Amino acid sequence: MHWFIQRITGLVLGFGVIFHFLMFHYFGYKIGLTYLEARERLISPGWITFYSVLLGMAIFHGMNGLWGVFLDYNFSWRSKKLIKFILYILGFFLFIVGGLILIRFNIIILSDT
Repeated sequence: MHWFIQRITGLVLGFGVIFHFLMFHYFGYKIGLTYLEARERLISPGWITFYSVLLGMAIFHGMNGLWGVFLDYNFSWRSKKLIKFILYILGFFLFIVGGLILIRFNIIILSDT
């Protein structure tokens, strides 16, 4: 089942990256946004939600991919359980760090105005 979820998250990530690229590089107010214009866009709850979902999908896709690689090896049941636990902790840590960056970025934006 993890191979199917891997395909779905890869598809969502592909569309998400294309959407991000088009919106920030081609369909902006002008071609090529400045830092301040990009920063102002990230105040929007819609963009925060979009990047939170993209972050979660990317981390899940990466951790699930690593788990798939580890499944190809004949580790003992105990080792597989430990690896899975480490991947969960690493994924959770990366999501927290990414979320804090998004939140901190918005705090900086709001304090500058």
